[in-house]
Amino acid sequence: MGYIRLEKDSDGIVELIFDQPGKTVNTMGMEYDEAMRAAVTELQGMVAQGGVTGIYVRSGKPGQFFAGGDIKEMLEMDLNPSEEKKAEMYQGIMATKAPLRTLETLGVPVAVGINGPSLGGGFEISMACHYRVAVKGVQVGLPEAMIGLMPGAGGVVRMTYMVGMQEAIGLISQGKRLTTEKAQAKGLIDELVDSEEELAAKAKAWIKANPEAKQPWDSEGYKMPGGGPTDEANQGLTFFGPSNVMVQTKNLMPAQNAIFACVVDCARVDFDTAQKIEGRYFLHLLLNQVSRNMMTAFFVQMEALNKGASRPSGVEKTSVKKLGILGAGQMGAGIATVAAQKGIEVVLKDISLANAEKGKAYAENFYNKRIEKKRLTEEVKNECLARIKATEDYADMADCDLVIEAVFEDRKIKAAVTKDTEAVLKADGVFASNTSALPITELAAASVRPENFIGMHFFSPAEKMPLV
Repeated sequence: MGYIRLEKDSDGIVELIFDQPGKTVNTMGMEYDEAMRAAVTELQGMVAQGGVTGIYVRSGKPGQFFAGGDIKEMLEMDLNPSEEKKAEMYQGIMATKAPLRTLETLGVPVAVGINGPSLGGGFEISMACHYRVAVKGVQVGLPEAMIGLMPGAGGVVRMTYMVGMQEAIGLISQGKRLTTEKAQAKGLIDELVDSEEELAAKAKAWIKANPEAKQPWDSEGYKMPGGGPTDEANQGLTFFGPSNVMVQTKNLMPAQNAIFACVVDCARVDFDTAQKIEGRYFLHLLLNQVSRNMMTAFFVQMEALNKGASRPSGVEKTSVKKLGILGAGQMGAGIATVAAQKGIEVVLKDISLANAEKGKAYAENFYNKRIEKKRLTEEVKNECLARIKATEDYADMADCDLVIEAVFEDRKIKAAVTKDTEAVLKADGVFASNTSALPITELAAASVRPENFIGMHFFSPAEKMPLV
C-alpha cells in the first residue's frame, strides 16, 4: 500500500502510518478510501492471529498530520444524480466511515499521535481512536461548516457522543479550530507533548497500560454528556435552536441548518444508526448548489488566491513598512489597530491631535478587550501601541510607503487631503482612498500622480472583519 504502511514493533504494537505519495499533506479522497479499507482488513487479520497489543496511528509527514477531505474531488460529483446514482453515492459515504468504525472496535487499544494540523477528516480519524496525544499549539477541529459543508466520516456523531449536543453544535456549526491546549480542556485531546519526537513514546505507553480500552459509547453504562434531546436541560436548545440558527444565518447557509438537525437526530439513536443519519445529511449538502458554491469560493478559489493566482506576472511584491492613515474615526482607527498588530509602523492623522489621540485610544481599548479574553498580553499591547503615532501634522506622512484616506465621503474634503498629503509624500508612495461610494477615477483627478492613486476599501469594523 503506497498511502498507508503497517509496521509492527517488538511489543506487538502496529503503527498505521499515513503517507500519501506525491502530496505534502494527507487528504481523505478515493486514494485514502482504498488504502484505509485494505489496511483495516489487514489489521483485522493480524489481530485475529494474535500477538497485536495495540495500534498507533500517525502521519509519515513531518509536522503534518492530516488535512481533511479532498474538496476538489467532491466538486467533481454530479450535482443532479439519478436516484440510483444517489444511492450509490450514499453507499460510498458509508464505505468511507466503515474502516474507522472497524478500527475503534478491533478489541485492542488504539492511540493517535497528532504531530501537525488535524482538521476535518484528519480530526475525524483522530476521534475514532481511543486516545489522542498531540503536540502543543497544533490546530485541531472540524472546520467544514466554513466552506458550506459538514463532517461526513463520523465527525458529527463522535463529537456529539464525546462532548454532548450543546458543545458539539457550537464547535461544528461555527467550524471552530482549536489549539490542542483548548481542545484538551474540552475533552477532545487526552495528552499534550512539547515535540513530535515524544508522541510515539507517550502513545505506546498508554496502549501498554490500557489493554482493555474502548470508546465511551461502546462501554457499558455510557450516557451522553449533558443528556439527550428529551432531557429538560436541552429543551430550550431543541425548541428554539433551529429558529436561532436561521436568524443568525438569515437561512442562507444550509450547512448550519443541517449540522444542528444532524446533531439532535444523532443524539436520539444508537451510534451505528447515527452514522447512517450523518451520511444522509452529508450527501444532502454535497448535492446542494449553495454548498457547492461556498466550497468553490471559500476553498478552491481561496486556495488559488493564496498561491498568487490574482497577482500580475513580472511585478515584485510590495512591502509596506510604514503606513499613513488620514482620519482617526472608527474606520481609520480600526485600520491602524490591525496594521500595528502586523508589525507595521502607523502614522494616524486627524484634523487635531486630540482627535488623533482618540483614534489611538480606540486601538488601546480593542487590545485591552483581547487581553481580557487572554488573546493578547500586556507586553504585545504596548508594542502595538508604540507603533501608532497620533499626529495633526502632514509632515509626519513624508516617509510612508502607503497612505490610506478614511475621511468623510465628501469630494472637496478628499481632494484637499489628497493635495496636502502628496505635497510631502515620497515620490513612490501610494495614496489609497477607503471610499465605498465615490468613483476612484474621479477622486484621482485631484492627484498630481494619479498612476499612484488607488481604491482600498476595508469592511467595518476593520479590526474585526478580515476583508478588504
